[in-house]
Amino acid sequence: YFSGLLNMRCTYFFRYYQDVSSAGETTYRLVAQSNNVTVRGASTADPYPQYGRLSVTGVTDEMAVTWTSATHKPGKVAYGTSADKLSMHAVATTKPTTYSASDMCNSPATEIAQQQWRPAGWQHTVVMHSLQPSVRYYYRYGNEVNGKTNWSPVKNFLSNPKLGPDQTVNFLAYGDMGTYVAPRSVETATMCTVEAESQKYNFLLHFGDIAYAWGHGYIWERFHYLIEPYATLLPYMVSIGNHEYDYTSGGQNDPSGAGTASVPGFKPSWGNYGDDSLGECAVPMYHRFKTPQNGNSLFWYSFNYGNIHVVQFSTEHDFTKGSKQWNWIKQDLQSVNRTVTPWVIVTGHRPAYNSEDYHSDYVVGQHIRTALDPLCWQFQVDLFLAGHYHSWERTCHVYNGECIHNATQHITIGAAGQTLDDVKYLNVPWKIYGEFAYGYMRVFANRTHLSGEYVVTATGDIHDEFMLKAKF
Repeated sequence: YFSGLLNMRCTYFFRYYQDVSSAGETTYRLVAQSNNVTVRGASTADPYPQYGRLSVTGVTDEMAVTWTSATHKPGKVAYGTSADKLSMHAVATTKPTTYSASDMCNSPATEIAQQQWRPAGWQHTVVMHSLQPSVRYYYRYGNEVNGKTNWSPVKNFLSNPKLGPDQTVNFLAYGDMGTYVAPRSVETATMCTVEAESQKYNFLLHFGDIAYAWGHGYIWERFHYLIEPYATLLPYMVSIGNHEYDYTSGGQNDPSGAGTASVPGFKPSWGNYGDDSLGECAVPMYHRFKTPQNGNSLFWYSFNYGNIHVVQFSTEHDFTKGSKQWNWIKQDLQSVNRTVTPWVIVTGHRPAYNSEDYHSDYVVGQHIRTALDPLCWQFQVDLFLAGHYHSWERTCHVYNGECIHNATQHITIGAAGQTLDDVKYLNVPWKIYGEFAYGYMRVFANRTHLSGEYVVTATGDIHDEFMLKAKF
């Protein structure tokens, strides 16, 4: 019984070995080999759509769906307001993409091996359009080959609401997930599936350290398999983390445009930016996820949803004052109409404020706050969400290291699956509460208040909560 066997669009066979070791020498003898096993969708002539994931586009009456299949033939979606009447249709307007080992930046991600790079399949994206606001739509997606379409099962989602301060928006959030067994990533995915099926939530934010693939192609497949039950029910909005992006050579392949053959991305002298992606340099993530295109692809972007404006930026790229990204963040925050979207939420993988005693990470956080605290204060950002630390931590309303009324509330929620931190806290005046337990975050926003809850996955209990009053 192979509970972890993934459909990676290939032919499998199984071998049984007998341990015949002796005299301290380890030896295994092949006893038997199975017949070849062909999985559904492995053939380009008969592909099957896998691993659907929704995303917002930045246009209110649209919703995008991305999936993986064995074919490069164009994708299409059928959708409608009834599961048995999918009378609306959309086709791909962009070509599907894929990537090879040589597209990534450095070893081991550039190596081809059973446990390293594996064919990634073709990544298809189709945008559903002309959606009525706040309506539940049903949809299926697939690829037409030789006049036949293999469709996915019918899924459903709630379309974007109209923009405006009187909307009510609820979402889920976390960082640092991976594909680890229960009670870690699997439990987070299980609980978020239940949350999504409740139809209470509008979208999910995952701010960095997505799959922890580290050049292992099958882990990306496993991650998509893990999140598909809820990523097909609500938009799954991602941003970049150190374990997707940081690399040391081959910067000419960096899809963000920040690297060259001699410059491996953002490497300030005060930072701890190493080779945490083991050479992936965000190439898999760049192809596998779609985001609004108003910044720099998935590296930094923003979107409006109901009464909320969300900014997702990259702590792995230059965020210092005057940088390309910093200027974009400033311009984006400056353009927000708070009479329409009174709530502004900023996310980045690394926090500006976290009191765990990891010196090098704390130094990076100090530089983040130096660069962004003035912008958060000037434009009255309500909430700053981050991960990177594998824990939960909540600050006071903090600006320039001091608790100040109406300053930004900072939250670290990087406890979705990676090994929990186990370290002492620094003595700082702005920390309110911290805990080392696996969990995720719920956020609820209406016209007057925004509240948040830290849900511990082991029990489903709420271990911390907060409430903000609207400033506009």
